[in-house]
Amino acid sequence: MPQRLAAPSHVSRVNAPRMEGWIKRPGTRSARPPPPRRGGAAAAAPKRVIMKFGGSSVRDAERIREVCSLVTDVYAEGTRPHLVCSAMGKTTNGLLAAADAAIAQGPTFAVKDAIGPIRELHAETAATLELEDSEPYAEVVALLDELERTLEGVAMLGELSVRIKDRVVSYAAPQLGSGF
Repeated sequence: MPQRLAAPSHVSRVNAPRMEGWIKRPGTRSARPPPPRRGGAAAAAPKRVIMKFGGSSVRDAERIREVCSLVTDVYAEGTRPHLVCSAMGKTTNGLLAAADAAIAQGPTFAVKDAIGPIRELHAETAATLELEDSEPYAEVVALLDELERTLEGVAMLGELSVRIKDRVVSYAAPQLGSGF
């Protein structure tokens, strides 16, 4: 922790009050002024918290409602929450399995069957939360369509590089719950 210093002895008494609270940073020879506050000295920055929810915490509509309740409570207490949500349930595992199946089956790969359970999970969750006509759900549907095309390309080319695998897995993160 930085050491708080009084004004250096060579500073006149007139300037000394302005220098109180200067910070001596480790490894330096002189003190520096503390960083300026936004909004003046009277403005207090809102408290912030990062809230991380894993896959089982957002696996279905019921759990998403619980997460929303927790976030609402934190916000009501005057804390500004920043959310980090994992993919719903076992979505990432499903995407990796679909990519492996695309390589193994080649042109005979049935992409709709492979990602059907992921589509169903998101559609069921959107319906339960009454979000079928929402913009976030429309984005999820568009991403799942793009995922299908990516997996079709993997199957046709017989290529699953690390870069493409990362792209396939990236479709797990933008989920229905991320729009809240």
